[in-house]
Amino acid sequence: MSRPVVPSRWWAHPGESLWVRMVLIVVVAGLYVAWIDNVGVNTGLGSVLMLIIPGALFALAMGVSYGWCGLVTFGQGAFFSMGGFTAALLREKELSPLSVVVLGGVVGGFAAWVFAALVLRRSTSLWFAMLTLAFGQFLFEYGNKSSHFGGPDGIAGIPRGSVFGQDLLMQWPFTIYSLIVATVVMLVLAVVYVSGFGMVGRAARLNSQRAEALGLNVVMIQVTMFGVSGAVAGVAGVLLAQQQSFFSTGYLGLQFAGAAIVAAMIGGVNSYWGPLIGFTILALAQNQLAGSTLGSVGWDLVLGVGVVIIVLLAPDGLMGGLDSARRSLGRRMTRRARVDRRRESSEPRAPEAVGEGS
Repeated sequence: MSRPVVPSRWWAHPGESLWVRMVLIVVVAGLYVAWIDNVGVNTGLGSVLMLIIPGALFALAMGVSYGWCGLVTFGQGAFFSMGGFTAALLREKELSPLSVVVLGGVVGGFAAWVFAALVLRRSTSLWFAMLTLAFGQFLFEYGNKSSHFGGPDGIAGIPRGSVFGQDLLMQWPFTIYSLIVATVVMLVLAVVYVSGFGMVGRAARLNSQRAEALGLNVVMIQVTMFGVSGAVAGVAGVLLAQQQSFFSTGYLGLQFAGAAIVAAMIGGVNSYWGPLIGFTILALAQNQLAGSTLGSVGWDLVLGVGVVIIVLLAPDGLMGGLDSARRSLGRRMTRRARVDRRRESSEPRAPEAVGEGS
């Protein structure tokens, strides 16, 4: 007896489809352009909205590291800074901005891959997190004392250049350029997320022992995924360096990486969209509280209270809470449909009319 075909339900998760996810990415990018063009210019939020692009990518890199393969890291700012200093050290080479973005991503990704390959084979997840912190602090101290990286003053004069004859010195062309780069990165990550490799990585995060029992090389999966995370962080660092025409060792510190971790937690570290949404909320909230009485108390205090509330009310972040609500609604609708089918099958049927000629 063949199983009945279950029709698709309207509460099914749309993110399981790669094409739907890609369409959503393009739509979100278009809405972001409209947001900057209208709201950002009229309210003075243009600079804040511009910082959201590299910051959200960096938060997404944190999400890839932990939410996609289970590697907690406190030193992701190291790979972000590698991308930024790649743009700074190549400032006199007259390279295309896109070439610098690719190089920054390659440097950050390769460094993250090598670091994870050397450390993960000899340590647990907890020691890995501590070693990333030590690695970031080592680079922070080295960069502050090295003249090659500008010391505490950093490196200025990073050019924006031009792409396809379009000068990126003006704010609007550079905004479109940054958004196109971020969109391409998100499209590539969407392919990784829904691919078998991405699913295996999330399975290894949920239960690494079971994944190993099934014959999966958990260490190699985590090493590769951490390399992807480092590449995204490197691209974000290049975009920020090109945007500000300046980069310093301040991004190597724990405070900058901690802000990205908090943003990923607020939005939902296990969600594809969670870190992006979390950093956007964080940046807008900080901008609104900067000139208020509440903001004068201290942004760190306000942020700490907000994180505690999020952890207590929605441990999986905002997107995780919405996903839980979706699943709960789906179960209720499924149970209701089953009850309706049972009622229909239990109702007595009227006897068929017998013809007069019989």
